[in-house]
Amino acid sequence: MGAFRPGTALSVSGTWEMVTTATAQPLLEDGLRAAGMTVQAHVVPDCHALWGGNVAGEMVEWFRRCWAGDGAEPTAPAWSWDTLMPEAAASPPGARGVLFLPHMCGAACPIVDAQSLGTFAGLHPRVNRGDLLRAVIEGLNYLFRDILQAMERGLGRPLERVVVAGGATRNPFWMQNKADVAGRPLEVSELEEATPLGAALLAGIGVGLYQDAQDAYDHLDHRRTVFHPDPARAAQYARWFPLYQQLYPATRQLHHQLSQEFTT
Repeated sequence: MGAFRPGTALSVSGTWEMVTTATAQPLLEDGLRAAGMTVQAHVVPDCHALWGGNVAGEMVEWFRRCWAGDGAEPTAPAWSWDTLMPEAAASPPGARGVLFLPHMCGAACPIVDAQSLGTFAGLHPRVNRGDLLRAVIEGLNYLFRDILQAMERGLGRPLERVVVAGGATRNPFWMQNKADVAGRPLEVSELEEATPLGAALLAGIGVGLYQDAQDAYDHLDHRRTVFHPDPARAAQYARWFPLYQQLYPATRQLHHQLSQEFTT
């Protein structure tokens, strides 16, 4: 996927979403530390990795467990993503004014706050199940944009490419919304299991099958789907992103009080 090259960001979207990029030197910058990002040696020699992440897919699974079944068995059609995702896709951009703060397991990046909690804001009687699920997905994608921008501020330069792997890539609606919210193209590899493939390539380098990371990369199947942001939707999300950013400071004190009251 080329994520070992500086200027390329890799988002691995599963239970957690991890966003990483490579740097030639360790980037020990206070802003990155405050944003909860980790700097460490890369698996590629003479290279370092900068990464940060938060719980992601688990919040979508939480929604399905709590809202999908109405008491039905988990194998019932109501639990199927083939049922739920079309409802989310049918909801208009902005989910009829509902915002979701994806801090149900605390916040790790670019806000570091273990006592922060998840929030739905903007609920009203016209909101339906599809709107709520769309708000969850949009909230996770706003968080992705927030991480990317924090990373770029620390790097002092824009990221040129964003590559996405992981289970969420099987959902075209989620990926298109991710591109729209981030306002940049996303390259989604057609490889289904990127992590074990990466381990195999490293083993291949170790035994001399490949000369280095570039040689291993050159031998890969590079078929991918590119999701381009829709200009009109991207402009809307750019206007709403500052509203999302207000959710944490607006609820921080209340969430700390609730955390202390109900978890101690």
